Amino acid sequence: MKVLHVINSLHTGGAEQLLVSTLPLMEKHHVDVDLLLLNGERTPFYQKLEKESNIQITSLGKSFYNPLYIIKLIPYLNKYDLIHVHLFPAMYFVALAKLLSFSKTKLVFTEHSTSNKRLQNRMYFPFERLIYSLYTSVICISESVRKTLLDKFYNDEGKYQVIENGINLENIARAVASSRSEFNFTDQDKLICMVAGFRKRKITTQ
Repeated sequence: MKVLHVINSLHTGGAEQLLVSTLPLMEKHHVDVDLLLLNGERTPFYQKLEKESNIQITSLGKSFYNPLYIIKLIPYLNKYDLIHVHLFPAMYFVALAKLLSFSKTKLVFTEHSTSNKRLQNRMYFPFERLIYSLYTSVICISESVRKTLLDKFYNDEGKYQVIENGINLENIARAVASSRSEFNFTDQDKLICMVAGFRKRKITTQ
């Protein structure tokens, strides 16, 4: 099976980090996987993935919101058995390319956000419902994400599956602790680490 992951770019972000971490593991387990970017800027994440794997990375251009990407995506629908999409606007462009091409390629989308602003606007609801309907499966990074989508769309619960983001424990095992003195801390200081943004949408509610 040939799998293509599609994402806006490899700029710094949680979804981007997930791909940089997991795609080499997929390759290691002999999954035939490639990556397609809307914006192919050579970011640190791009360079890291390129250095640590043989994943084929291609891009459609140097922007995010180019409607011509819909047409450019159509040939990819015929090259892969499964296309896994991350983030907006990539989710729109891939879904519309499938709609226009009548492709039978299965689409999977991972919803990475617990606060989808488009779902909060009633004007977008019919279009959002159409876009999500074109995906065979929607992966939710938390139960809160799944609940939000089910509350909005009222359709097949089996379509929405929760797969929480994981971490590579080998990286932690290999990590070398930094000296507290480098950061002007003492052994008596209590340190708290927040591995996320201090933003409202990062708060998960049940």
